[in-house]
Amino acid sequence: MVLIRSEYDWIEIKDIIVPENRYRSILSEEEKKELEEEVMESWEKFFFEKPILLSASTTGKIYLRDGGNRLEAAKKAKLPKVYCCIRVFDREEEALHDAVFGSLRDNWSRGQKDPKQLLKLVKTWLQELGKDKTIKLLKEKFSKAYSYRLIQIIEDEALTQKVISGEISIREAIKILESEEGKVYIESHVRLERGKPVSEEISAREPISE
Repeated sequence: MVLIRSEYDWIEIKDIIVPENRYRSILSEEEKKELEEEVMESWEKFFFEKPILLSASTTGKIYLRDGGNRLEAAKKAKLPKVYCCIRVFDREEEALHDAVFGSLRDNWSRGQKDPKQLLKLVKTWLQELGKDKTIKLLKEKFSKAYSYRLIQIIEDEALTQKVISGEISIREAIKILESEEGKVYIESHVRLERGKPVSEEISAREPISE
C-alpha cells in the first residue's frame, strides 16, 4: 500500500463514504451534545483545529477514516462542507483498507478499547477477507500472538459471546486459551506462516500483548 500524498481541503459532506465495517469511537450523550454545541458555536475554527481524516483514491472515492462523531455533528448543524486531512492512494482498495483498518488503529491507540466492537469487527473481516488477510491486518496493530488469539476466540462461539456480553474480558478469554491445545494452535500457525520447525518458533515466541 503506497500513500501518494496527504493534503488538506474542504470536502462536501455528501461525498464522504462511511464504511460499514469501521471501528467507531463511542461518545456518551453528554459528550455528543458538547461536540454539537462546539461545532455550532464556531464551525470553521473547530474543523481547522480538528480536521476529519479521510482516505481517498485517485479514482475519486473518499472514505471516512477518523472523525465520525465530528462528521455527525456537522450533519446535525447542516453544514455543506467540512475541513479534512485527506490521505490519497492510487487504488480504491488501498484507500478503503486505510480507512477501515486505520479506524481501529486510531481509536485503539487513543484508548477507545471496546472488546465487543473489536470482536464483531474482526469477525466481519474473517467473513469478508478470510483468515490469512485478517491476520495480516491485525498484525499491523497487534502482536502476532495476540492476533492469533483474537482469531481463536472468535472461532469459539461460546467464548466470543462471553466477551461480547461483558462476562469476561479479552485478556480473561486469552487466559482460558492458555492450554496445551491453545499453544499448539498458535505454534502451528506461526510455523506455517514462516516455514520453520515448531521448536524454533517456541523459543522466539512473542508474549501475548496488544
